[in-house]
Amino acid sequence: MGANRTLYIDVAKIVAIFLVLVNHTNSEIFLSYSPSVTWFSSLTYFYISRIAVPVFLMATGALLLGRVEGYRRHLQRMWRMFAVLLVFSLFYYNMNPGFPGSLSEAGTVIKSLIEKPASNALWYVYLYLCLLMVMPFLQRLVQALEKRDIEIVIIISLAVMGLSMALGHIFSVNIYGQTDFTLFCYPIGYLFAGYYINRFIVPDRKLLVAAIIVFIACIIFSDLISYQQFSQGFAQYLFWSNLGLLNISLPSIAAFYIFRHIASLPAIQKRSRLIGEVSLCVFGIYLTSDFVLVRTHPWYQDLAHFLHIFFACICWQAIIFTLCLVPVFLARRVKWVARYL
Repeated sequence: MGANRTLYIDVAKIVAIFLVLVNHTNSEIFLSYSPSVTWFSSLTYFYISRIAVPVFLMATGALLLGRVEGYRRHLQRMWRMFAVLLVFSLFYYNMNPGFPGSLSEAGTVIKSLIEKPASNALWYVYLYLCLLMVMPFLQRLVQALEKRDIEIVIIISLAVMGLSMALGHIFSVNIYGQTDFTLFCYPIGYLFAGYYINRFIVPDRKLLVAAIIVFIACIIFSDLISYQQFSQGFAQYLFWSNLGLLNISLPSIAAFYIFRHIASLPAIQKRSRLIGEVSLCVFGIYLTSDFVLVRTHPWYQDLAHFLHIFFACICWQAIIFTLCLVPVFLARRVKWVARYL
């Protein structure tokens, strides 16, 4: 079972990174169309891709919350993440004409990078760095909690907070800004959910069927409510893609559980070494994806001339994935690079 647990997280990370590419490329289709088969196909694909970040957070929770590490280990991990963020921020900053000043104006650069990421993809690194800061305390907290306590944290962080967001949107009610639940937020909820699934949930066929049903039902719900609000002229119909909402958290948790079962398939287990190698490249793919995305966008436009735009976009996503994977895989052959990527 231990090998399967590692393998299912590897599988989850590979699927999630591809869905990140989907999330960053697919939306221009449904944003350019009115409701049609193409619109619904693209919107469905988009909502499926929204599980990517939650899956990464749950994988982090499954891997890190079950142990208690020394503060030095955490500082080393934080330093590596900060170094990666700094290097890639400067790389993308130098490419982005939307940022003021130049690399020679250090003050302007620092101010800009504090205010917003230099690339769309880097926002998650900011979030992850913050989570690493509190990780040593979360690890110790988890050790003191019973199973029921962890369930309550997940319910408050995802169900209660997600439902309150949805009701506030539906009834146009803004929750008072000083109503701060502090610990209970969607990143914490996903971390604890990943840990909970990894430690307490035993693979079960009936539960697998239930997870598949929940996943499909939530995607359909997301499509329908977005269509309903789009039809009524609501410009904010993509509110329902918010990562803290139940229609995103439920299919994300269901998908994470489904990966447990996928990892037990003989075809997957036979390729565990390859899957593990690709999984190690996921962070590098994430960091370089925006660069490749911009450079290959004309290829997508060319593909759309002789393929349906939806299938052209899928081909483009596969190209981005491959063009990121190969150099990252080769770069990781260098030991010091592998420490950071």
